[in-house]
Amino acid sequence: MVSEQGNSVKKMRNDTEFGKLFQQNPSMLADLLGQEEKKDYRVTSETFKEIKRSADICWYTDTSEDARIVEIQGYPDKFIFHRGELQRTLFSMQHPEKKVILVVIFLNPSYQPECEPWETHLKTGNLFYEVLYLEELLKDLADRRPNHPLLSVLAPLTIMDDEVLRQQASHHNRNLWEANLPQEQKKSLLEVFESLLVTRFQLGNKEELSPMLAPMGDVTKSVFYQEVLAEGEIKGKIAGEIKGEIKGEIKILEKLMAEGLINKTYFQETIAPLRQQLRELEEG
Repeated sequence: MVSEQGNSVKKMRNDTEFGKLFQQNPSMLADLLGQEEKKDYRVTSETFKEIKRSADICWYTDTSEDARIVEIQGYPDKFIFHRGELQRTLFSMQHPEKKVILVVIFLNPSYQPECEPWETHLKTGNLFYEVLYLEELLKDLADRRPNHPLLSVLAPLTIMDDEVLRQQASHHNRNLWEANLPQEQKKSLLEVFESLLVTRFQLGNKEELSPMLAPMGDVTKSVFYQEVLAEGEIKGKIAGEIKGEIKGEIKILEKLMAEGLINKTYFQETIAPLRQQLRELEEG
C-alpha cells in the first residue's frame, strides 16, 4: 500500500519505462487493470499531431467561475463532441481555475450524433456538457424580446419556406438597418444576415439581390454588394488591365523575334510563361 508520503513508489519524471514495459508485455497491463486478457489487445505509443484547435466561441469573464466553449453545428458531424471535448480540455488547461463547460448548439436536432460517453453525460445531467437547439432558443428569445435583432439576422436559417423568406427578407433587412445600435455592431449583423441569405439562395447578381437586400431599393447600399460584388468588380478590372499588359508584352516579343533582335531560345523561354499566365486569366 502506498503511504501518504508516497514512499512506497518513487516519483518518476516520465512514463517512458511504463510504456516500454506494457508495449512489450500487453497482457500484464490487463492484469494490472483487472481486465480480461484478449489476444487482440494492443499497447502502442501514439503521437497526436492535430493538437492545435480553434473554438468557435469561448465565453467567459475574468471574474466568473464558469467558462463556456460554444460550438455551433450546422451540418452532421459524428465527431462534434470529440472536437468540442478537446477544445474544452485545452481551454481548461489554460484556465485551471474555471469550470469549463462545452455547449453545442445544433441548427437542426437531426445533426446531433449519438455517441458515448456524451450520451450518458447528457442523460445523467453532467454539468460540464450542454446541448441546445437553435429553433428552441430563438422561440424563447422571441417570447421574451420579440424585436430582438437576432430574430432578423438568423431569419435565413429559421424560415424554411423559400417563398416566405423571399417575401420577408426585406422586412428583416430593414429592421437591421433601422436598429438602434452602434454602426460597427449594425454592420456586423447586416454582414451575417446578407451572407446567410446569399448562401441560402445562391444569389449572385443585382436583379436577384435588390428585392431582398436593398433597404431603399438600391442593392449597392447593401453590405454584401459593397464588400463582395464591388470587390469582384475591382478584381475583374485589375485582371483586365493585367491581360492587356501581358498581350502588349507578347506583341513586343513577337516583333523583336521577327526583326531578328532576339534569338529563338530567349524568345521561347520568355514568351511561354506569359502565354500561360494569359490563358489562366482568360479561363479564370
